[in-house]
Amino acid sequence: MKALKNRLNFVSLSLIIGTVISVSGLVPLIPQEMYITRLALLSFAKNLLPFIVLAYFFKQPLKLKKQTKQKISLSALVLFTVFAFTLCFSCNIVPNLISYATGIDIGSSYVFNLLDYIAMALIPAIIEETAFRGFILGGFCEYGAKFAVIISAVIFAMSHTSLTAVIYSFLCGIILGCLYLRTDSLVACMTVHFLCNALTITCGLFQGLYNIAIGICIFLLVIIFVAIKLKRKPIFPQEQQKSDILSFKTALTNPMIIILFAIEIINIIMMYF
Repeated sequence: MKALKNRLNFVSLSLIIGTVISVSGLVPLIPQEMYITRLALLSFAKNLLPFIVLAYFFKQPLKLKKQTKQKISLSALVLFTVFAFTLCFSCNIVPNLISYATGIDIGSSYVFNLLDYIAMALIPAIIEETAFRGFILGGFCEYGAKFAVIISAVIFAMSHTSLTAVIYSFLCGIILGCLYLRTDSLVACMTVHFLCNALTITCGLFQGLYNIAIGICIFLLVIIFVAIKLKRKPIFPQEQQKSDILSFKTALTNPMIIILFAIEIINIIMMYF
């Protein structure tokens, strides 16, 4: 488990440094008019730059997961991508119910700006999927598929700073991780991530559209699920996976992981005070 501990330390330290960069105030020095550049640099500095810099010192390859022998057709790739998108957006029902019940993180009105689809939908989708599904999930795959999906989803969730965003991101992290394992396509994950972000931006323009969009996605989700079952296509990869128990035990007792989670929890708490 020495190699796993080293990988956990590498990932944890990279994300801790990224968190420090994001709250340091360095990126906001860029003028407000260049907000796309600001958001792109912030996302890159938080999610990717530390990995690139520390990879040399930890002797860790910035590898994506190994390609499986299982081939997937273009039609199946599209089907699973649409399935993952409808499932991800449908998960909004969970944080929405929490918001309605507690009154926290209630959405506000949104002023339309076409460039926001680039700044808040496309750029985060590319950078975050490369980091969380590519480097993190991909680097942990050799220690167990379930472990890789769950640990990457937990870390992805903790990188967000509100309670409802953490819950939604965790659910989406699980779905996107499974999609990556099933399709071997990081582009599919980026597409789903972008579509969810873009639809969220669009829903912010119109009162009540959010719930309608969730309802439509749930309806489409059922139809696509039935189509997958009728085509007898397995939703998950059909291959033997190694035991994940030891990997989970190693991760849960890793000091760097504990420090990372503590920092992110403090970040979330501070948002409400």
